[in-house]
Amino acid sequence: IGHGGHDNDNNHGLAGDTISVIAQTGGISLNAGSASDAYAQIGNGGNGAGGVKMGDILLNIAPITFAPSAISGNVSLNGGSGTDTYAMVGHGGDEAGNSTSGNVAIFSAGTTSLQAGNGSDAFTQVGHGGHNSDGNHGAASDIVAVISAGGVSLLGGTGGGTRAYAQIGNGGGETDGTMAGNVLVNFDPIGGVAAGGGPVTLMSGTASDNYTQIGNGGTASDGAKSGITIVNGDSVSVIAGSGAGAYSQIGAGSGIFGDTSNFGSGAITTSTTVNATNGGVILSALNGGSQAYAQIGAGGLVANGNLTGTSAVSTTVSATGAVELIGGSVNNNYALIGMGGSGLDGAKTNAGVNVTGASVSLTGGGATASYAQIGSGGGMTSGNNTSTGSISGDVSVTATSGDLSLASGSGLNSYAQIGAGGLNAPASSITSSTVVDASSGQVSLDATGGGVSGYTLIG
Repeated sequence: IGHGGHDNDNNHGLAGDTISVIAQTGGISLNAGSASDAYAQIGNGGNGAGGVKMGDILLNIAPITFAPSAISGNVSLNGGSGTDTYAMVGHGGDEAGNSTSGNVAIFSAGTTSLQAGNGSDAFTQVGHGGHNSDGNHGAASDIVAVISAGGVSLLGGTGGGTRAYAQIGNGGGETDGTMAGNVLVNFDPIGGVAAGGGPVTLMSGTASDNYTQIGNGGTASDGAKSGITIVNGDSVSVIAGSGAGAYSQIGAGSGIFGDTSNFGSGAITTSTTVNATNGGVILSALNGGSQAYAQIGAGGLVANGNLTGTSAVSTTVSATGAVELIGGSVNNNYALIGMGGSGLDGAKTNAGVNVTGASVSLTGGGATASYAQIGSGGGMTSGNNTSTGSISGDVSVTATSGDLSLASGSGLNSYAQIGAGGLNAPASSITSSTVVDASSGQVSLDATGGGVSGYTLIG
């Protein structure tokens, strides 16, 4: 639904145009197929389509009043089993060139799900861009918004196909160019308040580079990224996949290919906010493949570029339940709340971190560089790349009713830390204070099972 088509290189849409799809009593589903290039898309462009693509895209939202359809059903995007069988709500497409812009907004009185397919490049995406879609995607005034009463899920592909990712945000895997606009999940951009409900789940896939992400960017994406990321849910789960490079992230940034052949770059200007209003927040790389990390905050694994927060505290996580960070058992399976990531070269400015939960726990993993950290910075990679650049921003962690615990892992350099910096970070370039409050419980630091450089630290 939209202008363009496969390999159509004309310009499509104007800035004031709107693509509107409303299903008053039923759902909206986009199901890709089993043959190559059998994609499903709402938006201008298509597989291999060039040309400038513009205009707003609204699902279950009135184009004039912007009122949501209160009785709408589920919204689902399902990738296919063939090559390039993607499902997308946004302008662009697989290997579609040139720039895109306009708002993308989805409302569902049920659930919204993005399930990547079994084929290679069988990705699912809400936002402009697509796999290897080079060009500038989104403008500073644009939004990508998903509001669902019953929850939002992003699931990476579980078949043999690679690059079968699921993403809400502008960009996509291997996409080069600027990526801009605010990315909002269960947040009303007009009223400026939380909306929707249910759990928010990111669970990456089983093959290489089958990542999940809420935020602008994508694995190995090069270019400046800007715009805030806000996610609200009853609970929030950020789970790395067993595929190599199958990272899971809330925030602008990029990962590295599972075979380490390509990684992202570009300056990032953003803030990241995650709220769990009726449960906990978990970041787990426990069953991740190599280079499969879990992160809330801007950056990523070896994602080079300066990071600048839009406010002094640029990463905020709040939960009524437990906040848990768990490192994994394969190299570079880190879990991080904050700006940065392992081996990231660049300054982190306005990089403060604020975390609140009923209890807070950090557990390092059993492989090299599988650490757990709350605070901007990051550790050394398994290839001995150190996170460099100055860091400014305070760290505050509060356990409102339970314990606060840190336990290092048995893997090399698999530490547990609350505070800015990380293993081998240049201490002279860190400007930060650390405050921890667990007045209703206990504070414990346990390095008895730690491997080499498997320390526990608050500070």
